[in-house]
Amino acid sequence: MSHSTERDGRADSEVPRSAPPRAELDADIKELRAALGLEPPVDDWPFAAPRFSEGPRRRLTEVARLLLPDHAAETLEREWRTTGWWWMPGIDNEWECSFASDRFAAGVWGPGLRAAVSRTRKSASVQFPPSAGERLDRWSSISPMHAAHVTMLELLEADPQWWDTVRHGDYVVAADDWVSRLQDSLSGLPGDERRSAPRGGSDGSNLLDYAAAGLVQLGGLALTDAATADAVRQCVICDTPYRVRALSAHEVYTVGSTQYCPLCCADVVQGVLHDQGAMDPWANTAIWAIRTVSAHDFSGPPSREQVAAPLRGPRERHLLQVLTRMLIPRDAEAVFQPSRKQRSWTEWLALAEVLGEGQRQSRGTWITATDGHLCRSMFERHIDDFMTHYDIAHNPEPQYPYDAGLNPAGLRADWQLADGTFVEALGLTGTSEYDQKVERKKALASRFNVPLLLITPADLGRLPHLFAPWLV
Repeated sequence: MSHSTERDGRADSEVPRSAPPRAELDADIKELRAALGLEPPVDDWPFAAPRFSEGPRRRLTEVARLLLPDHAAETLEREWRTTGWWWMPGIDNEWECSFASDRFAAGVWGPGLRAAVSRTRKSASVQFPPSAGERLDRWSSISPMHAAHVTMLELLEADPQWWDTVRHGDYVVAADDWVSRLQDSLSGLPGDERRSAPRGGSDGSNLLDYAAAGLVQLGGLALTDAATADAVRQCVICDTPYRVRALSAHEVYTVGSTQYCPLCCADVVQGVLHDQGAMDPWANTAIWAIRTVSAHDFSGPPSREQVAAPLRGPRERHLLQVLTRMLIPRDAEAVFQPSRKQRSWTEWLALAEVLGEGQRQSRGTWITATDGHLCRSMFERHIDDFMTHYDIAHNPEPQYPYDAGLNPAGLRADWQLADGTFVEALGLTGTSEYDQKVERKKALASRFNVPLLLITPADLGRLPHLFAPWLV
């Protein structure tokens, strides 16, 4: 894109910077879109006169607004003002979110495609974990269109060892062959369903789709939900009209519901407040969100991984969970010459005053968990607070059984659960001395038949899966 150094006879430095003329702004935007090869939205709104008298703007519904303090509601609606491109004239000449167009989102199979999948897929040769059926039934009650793919996403997170056996088995070749055969059966499908069909590739999506197809056969999911897929709903949060099929499987898995539009689901996943090192007017809102999440969802300050994990709370608190996740501050690329240093997640927690105080002990500074237990790190505290939040009884630092060879000095675990299970928070793996101690503990647990649960920092986002046997 090129511009002259003069405009209207004035040097470029003399042109006011506060607001460029509308005509120049429109020209720049159209030039940029043309250079990027982008198709303009319907009526090129908001840069040309829309077909209707007033363009839409996302606004909080009354039920959502009641859950937010005034400053948080104002912040959210202010951040939403930049989303005008996402709208278009839709059914019955009503404004409609562009995500509610004729496409199916990723991981969503319409009834025609699911029928084609069932015709071309051989018997469900993938050996699913025993929990697959229960998970499939639960997700089918939420959205039959998403159930197969969302169940697969949950299985990947809940049982990564099972998925490793699938990825390294003979299924890869079978998946590629199935995708090739599926392409031959798509000619009679509507264009929107053909576009959402598996296309093959080297990213592993063939295998995920192949396994999801096996779940379709396993569960016998109904193939008659076309009306549900095409029905236009109103978002519970911002009243945006949308179709269920416009929600991706990842969004449904993360949010755990289909009652929010794709715009709000994207806000949950990506956040609306991004820390770029500027003096942001939304700091108080971010602090409120952190305090609310800490108090209601985790009984203590959460980790980044826990905040980003799928929402799985009581139904009566689900809407508040969604709203607070939107307003949790996220990392972003710093602005040029930032006015302040970007804050780390720990600094945001400190600013929100949810960390509490550490205690000096002979072995260093310890962190006090919500239940009063002393922890050596925030990693340990996240686990302790999780157990407290879900009423999982746990005693700190139980001793391993004595063994002259493996445990002459009295090794201790981090916690013991009510059924005798020892829990270890492995925060320093990768160092020789530490890893050797872990191996000794594993050998002791095996020799004396002590159930052992090992947790690494990478597991913080999947604690509900690890502790599933102890959750009521």
